[in-house]
Amino acid sequence: GPALCVLRLGHNDLGSVEPALLRPLVRLDELDLSSAELNSLDPKTLASLGALRSLDLSANRLVSLVPGTFRALRSLETLRLSGNRLAALDLYAFVGLHNLRLLQLAHNLIGTVETHAFGGPSFGLSEHKLNLASQKIVELGPFAFQGLAYVAVLDLSDNFITLLRNNTFAGMYSLTHLLLAVNCIRELDALAFDSS
Repeated sequence: GPALCVLRLGHNDLGSVEPALLRPLVRLDELDLSSAELNSLDPKTLASLGALRSLDLSANRLVSLVPGTFRALRSLETLRLSGNRLAALDLYAFVGLHNLRLLQLAHNLIGTVETHAFGGPSFGLSEHKLNLASQKIVELGPFAFQGLAYVAVLDLSDNFITLLRNNTFAGMYSLTHLLLAVNCIRELDALAFDSS
């Protein structure tokens, strides 16, 4: 158990994972719990996985994330949450993920990306790609992505966005690719794409 580096439990009918199950796996580098019928995730489940670099929770039934769920994952670089039932992004859901490079949230039920949704305390994410495609996003608040200075690719395609306000992308100094195809955009404020 303690030497285990990769654990793939995807495509099983787990429903939940007891916190004690993963506690001895302190060297775990990759954990795949995709399509495991997970309804919730206890933050204690991941508490001993400080070496984890890749976590796949895609295609489950997660409806929310408890603030601080990923706090112990200091080394995490890839987090896949696509294909769940997440309807909102809690300001503190991603606290502690300082090394994240890829955050996939596509195919959820997120309707609004609130002001400062990615700017919570200790939110030092340095990810390079944020995927929010195929949601139910209608509205993007001003400064919604502030705190994501290192994101190069932001995918908001296949949503229901109707308006891009001034300062929506403020603070996204490294943004090189903004994908907004297949939306309902009718109005663009003059400073909608200003990152300063």
